[in-house]
Amino acid sequence: MPLPSAFNLKPVLEMGESDYQCWRKDKLRRYIPDLENCLVPIQNPLQLRPAEIRQLREIICSNNFVVYQYPSHPDYDSNSYREICRQLGLSRSISNPGADADNVTKIQDRTVYDAGMNHRSRYIPYTNLALNWHTDGYYNNQDRMVRAFVLHCMEPAQAGGVNALMDHEIAYILLRDENPQWAKALCDPECLTIPENIVGQKVIRDQFTGPVFSTDPATGELYARYTERKHNAVWKDTPVLRKAASALAAILRTENRWTAEITLQRGQGLICNNVLHNRSAFEDNDSQERKRCLYRIRFSERVQFLG
Repeated sequence: MPLPSAFNLKPVLEMGESDYQCWRKDKLRRYIPDLENCLVPIQNPLQLRPAEIRQLREIICSNNFVVYQYPSHPDYDSNSYREICRQLGLSRSISNPGADADNVTKIQDRTVYDAGMNHRSRYIPYTNLALNWHTDGYYNNQDRMVRAFVLHCMEPAQAGGVNALMDHEIAYILLRDENPQWAKALCDPECLTIPENIVGQKVIRDQFTGPVFSTDPATGELYARYTERKHNAVWKDTPVLRKAASALAAILRTENRWTAEITLQRGQGLICNNVLHNRSAFEDNDSQERKRCLYRIRFSERVQFLG
């Protein structure tokens, strides 16, 4: 697999048109549309082989996501996936209200257990309902940017629970191909506002306003924060921004070769540089002893190719 392009040494949003076209061509050439080629078998998550680390990094360099697969026989404990993250340079985890003391969030349908807490209406990820397109932490300010996350599958659903993924760099390219002014509009630092989150009389999170596409100040890479939510998301009301937001939503909803779909199985995990993603609704059999269960950790670092 070819190494990262030298054109990516300069932030994409600061490139002149000639350099941007070179970066665009290189990005589309390196992208791996076949999900099977994005899956890396892992012999021992506690001690990755150098070739496994390189393959994981190379795929992430091309697609901003990769899927790993544990061996079929050994039964590693539920925290072993954290060692994979550590070996890829992910160590600074980010907390959220649903996470435990180690910043690990258990993603499963809690509507039965938490009926009195109104989880279904407030926190869709903890239900069996579909999740619209988004990036993780789209409501966080710059000090708490989610640059990467891992989703590790302990148990798949009986049916559904499919994740669709689109590299945010690809989404930017497709939008800019349609209309460069739309791509520019979504770089407006005032284009998307997420209101504060208030539970009872307590402010859980402050209001935050920012762009969809921006240059990550820590890495110089293209960064995206996005949600397709109709409520609790306020778009700046200008004609060009309305068209831009509508066009990006249409790109994400349209079936194309740039969108990958995966239903994580037991022992599989997704590691990504916070790409755009969604989740279909799912069903668990009431008689199932083990329900759909994924573990998620968000990180303030991103996985990078080190050469």
